[in-house]
Amino acid sequence: MAVGASRVIVLTTGGTIAMRYDAAAGGAIPTLGADELAAALPAGLPEMQVEELINLPSSHFTLETLQVIRERVAALVAESGVDGVVLTHGTDTLEETAYLLDLTVPGEKPIVLTGAMRAASDVGYEGLANLQAAVRVAAAPRAQGLGTVVVLNDEIHAARYVTKTHTLNPATFQSPGWGPVGRVEGDAVIVVRRPERQVLPWRGLEPKVGLLKLAVGLEADSLEDALARGVRGVVLEALG
Repeated sequence: MAVGASRVIVLTTGGTIAMRYDAAAGGAIPTLGADELAAALPAGLPEMQVEELINLPSSHFTLETLQVIRERVAALVAESGVDGVVLTHGTDTLEETAYLLDLTVPGEKPIVLTGAMRAASDVGYEGLANLQAAVRVAAAPRAQGLGTVVVLNDEIHAARYVTKTHTLNPATFQSPGWGPVGRVEGDAVIVVRRPERQVLPWRGLEPKVGLLKLAVGLEADSLEDALARGVRGVVLEALG
């Protein structure tokens, strides 16, 4: 791996980007480790250090998992010799982790989340292309101050706006109403917009929160049940 002017830490957490089909399991499971992913990348990228943090589908994450990720990323960002951090992540809950990091990890250094929609054993596996683009963004001086971003399909999306829009499409991550803040073209990182960012004090995650989606005809019993369970707060996804 060629040594560049920047040093990027790549943290892996599993997800489809690290999966291959396993006949015994009847589906794709995480099998690729951090070293295998890094070794498959082409020469000429910035200097990288890889670390396997977790190896799970992101649908299996808990609030404790998110706390482990957040604490490790925050510690790395605080190191003087680190220019940016890349986190490989399953796409099911990628946007949630990205938003948490954007809200709670201070500093100007880029934090970049990426993943894949196809497993490494699938035709058209795009995981390495996404990882390469993510490393380029993490090392780019123009990505400083963007906060946490999501990089897939050569697009750079702000964590606060991005969402997964399709179960299978490699272009699934979009920012409805806003669009990407930049893109990757070859080895060039282009940033066209810089959203304002607010960082909140980190006090951990409160597990006792009710999440309710409103729909026509929904009675108050779901809210009453949540309150009876002693939740600390309730989030309502309202109509319209």
